[in-house]
Amino acid sequence: VFSTKLMKVSSLLKYFGPKKAAELISREVNIWGSGTRIGSCLASFIEKHRGLVGKGTVALIVSDGWDTGEPEVLDKSMKNLKAMVGRIVWINPHADKPGFKPRTIGMETAMPYIDVLAGMSALRSLNAFKTYFGSALEPMAKRPVSRPARLVRQ
Repeated sequence: VFSTKLMKVSSLLKYFGPKKAAELISREVNIWGSGTRIGSCLASFIEKHRGLVGKGTVALIVSDGWDTGEPEVLDKSMKNLKAMVGRIVWINPHADKPGFKPRTIGMETAMPYIDVLAGMSALRSLNAFKTYFGSALEPMAKRPVSRPARLVRQ
């Protein structure tokens, strides 16, 4: 999880599950609503945890793209992440709104590297998740890696 810094939440997810873990993180750590430094957080993740991901990995980023860091750092980090993983899925909380366009500098910078862009409705249930991301999560050998991102809506 990241906002302006990277935070490991694996143990919370393992022991409490996603809903309770999100509640605990929100209550204990004041990182929400303070802007994001997506590029520097991804760079930190890549540097420290490179061995945890591979071409079979789907990177899931949940952000509105309002990045407070340098666009060049975000571009380099997204490029490096794309080279390491099989797919990048980006959940933008505003993407479910009619007329949504990924116009923040963070989103515009990240778009060339994103395979699937969706709104929060994609996370409502396991069925919704499968509907949105089923084809994006197919084995990597079955699908081309380089293609433009697609915005999916319910």
